[in-house]
Amino acid sequence: MHRIINPVTNNVILRPPARAILALFLKITVVTLLASCAERGVMGYLETPAQAQNVETVLVATNRNRTTDGGYGKKRTQLVNYASYDLSIPSSHQPGNLEWPSDAVDVNTDFAIAARNEFASSTNFNAQINRALAAKDVRNSKGEREVQVFVHGFNTNFAESLYRMAQMKHDYEGKSPVILYSWPSAANPRLYIYDRDSVLSARDGLVEMLTVLANSQVEKITLTAHSLGTHLLMEALRQIYLHGNTKVRAKIGSVILLSPDIDVDLFNSQVSHLDPLPQPFLVFGSSQDRALRLMSWLSGEPKRVGSNLDPADIENKNITFFDVSGFTDGDRNNHFLLATSPTLLALIKKDFSRLEKVLPSITIDAR
Repeated sequence: MHRIINPVTNNVILRPPARAILALFLKITVVTLLASCAERGVMGYLETPAQAQNVETVLVATNRNRTTDGGYGKKRTQLVNYASYDLSIPSSHQPGNLEWPSDAVDVNTDFAIAARNEFASSTNFNAQINRALAAKDVRNSKGEREVQVFVHGFNTNFAESLYRMAQMKHDYEGKSPVILYSWPSAANPRLYIYDRDSVLSARDGLVEMLTVLANSQVEKITLTAHSLGTHLLMEALRQIYLHGNTKVRAKIGSVILLSPDIDVDLFNSQVSHLDPLPQPFLVFGSSQDRALRLMSWLSGEPKRVGSNLDPADIENKNITFFDVSGFTDGDRNNHFLLATSPTLLALIKKDFSRLEKVLPSITIDAR
C-alpha cells in the first residue's frame, strides 16, 4: 500500500499501488466480457409435443420465483416449486454440446421443451417419482430403484440448468429418473456474492426435496453437484446429518462433486459432520480450471477443492479425487468437463466402475 498524507486533515490515506489497481481493472474487464459474450439459454417450446425427437424427462425442484415463460427466475422464495419437463434433443446433437434454442425453435437443430407440468404439492411430485420408478428399465446394475439428483453451479439461469440436465442424461444414456434442484442463481458472473447468498437460502429447500424423495419408493439416491452447487449440496448434507434425518441418510448412495467451488478449510469442516461418509464419495477437479481461479480471487480464498488436488489438505477419509486436468476438449474454462468434454464423457460412459484405472486418482485414506 502507498501511504499518502491528506494536507488538510493530516490523516494517512492507504492507497493501493497502480499495479494492483490495474490488475483489479483487468479482472473486472474479463468478467464483464464473459458476461456480454456468452450465449445464454432461453425457454424454447415446440408447437406440439408430437414434434419431439429424442425425449428426456427432467423432474425439477426449485426455490426460484415463477416467470411468465413457464420457467423460473433469479428471485429467492421460501417455497419449493415442483415440476416436470419433457425435453426434445435434436438428432443432430453432438455429445458435450448444448444446441441452444432461439426465438424460432428448430426441432432438427435445437434443444426444446416438448411438455411441462407443474405439481400442486410435494405429494403429487412424490407420486410422479413413484410412477417413474415403476418403469421396467430404470433399475441400476444392482437391481435397485435409483434416482439421480443434480445441483447446478454458479452463473446459471433456469433454462440452462434444465437443458444441461437433459443433455447429461442423454449423453450418458442414463435410465434412472433424474431430478434437477435449481437454486436462484443471478446468472451473472459479476454477481458472485449474490449467488453465494442464494446457495445459503436454498439449503432448506434442497433438504425438503431430498426428504420428499426419501419418502418415495426409491432405494438409492445418487447426488451430483457442480461448481458453487457443491457448496449447497454439502451444506444440505451437513444439515441432514446434524438433524438426525436417518431416512434420507439411509438412501444416499454416491456423492459426486464436479469442480467444487468450496474453500478447502470449509470443506473439511463440512465433511467432518458426515459420519459415516457416503460411499463412494468422488471429487472431480482440474488444475486448469480457469473459472475456479477467478472464483478464488473473487472470494479471497486461494484454495478451492476443485482446483487444489493436494491430499495433504484434506483431513477426512475415503474420498477419491479424480484429476481431469489432461482433458482440454470441453468448455473453454475447463470448468464442467464431465458434461462438455466428448473424450471424458465417452470414457466415463464406457465403464464408470473402472475410472480409477484410467484416470489419475488419489484416495484419501483413513487417518
